[in-house]
Amino acid sequence: MATFLIQLRVLLGITDQYASIPGATILPLPSVKLRDWELDVLFRFRTVEQMSLAQMTLQSLSQLLEEISNIVINEEVGASVSDAVYHVELGQSALHEGDLEAALSHSKQAYQSAENAFTHPSLLALLYFPDDQKYAVYIPLFIPIMIPVLLSMKSIKLWKRVLRGKSQKTD
Repeated sequence: MATFLIQLRVLLGITDQYASIPGATILPLPSVKLRDWELDVLFRFRTVEQMSLAQMTLQSLSQLLEEISNIVINEEVGASVSDAVYHVELGQSALHEGDLEAALSHSKQAYQSAENAFTHPSLLALLYFPDDQKYAVYIPLFIPIMIPVLLSMKSIKLWKRVLRGKSQKTD
């Protein structure tokens, strides 16, 4: 079981890197339970990771919105973005105050809100089918239909001219 616990700690990112500090010693674990400082390291790591992922997701969303001109942002997406920004700010302030549990909770909410905004169904259709691709697909389909329409427009103009000519002769 000791080997398993050591490998689990390495997978979680909890190493005995602090053993190399001069004058510092790490006492052996009396039980399977994590030490308090190890739990704090996990909380800090996960909090910073989730907040940075939320920020990167919001930046990616911002870049996409700048590139796609006809995209419409509905209220749900706007609320998710503002909620993500709000929770990132609260998480950062909780980290500065040392409240790791609150910071972790806010970072989770920020990450979920940012992902909800980025993957909202109203945005996905526009992200995957931009205007240039729509034109490239639909123009070849409309050309055969447009030829008869244009020819009929020409014949309508000729017909109107003939009608005007007849109405002027009868007057």
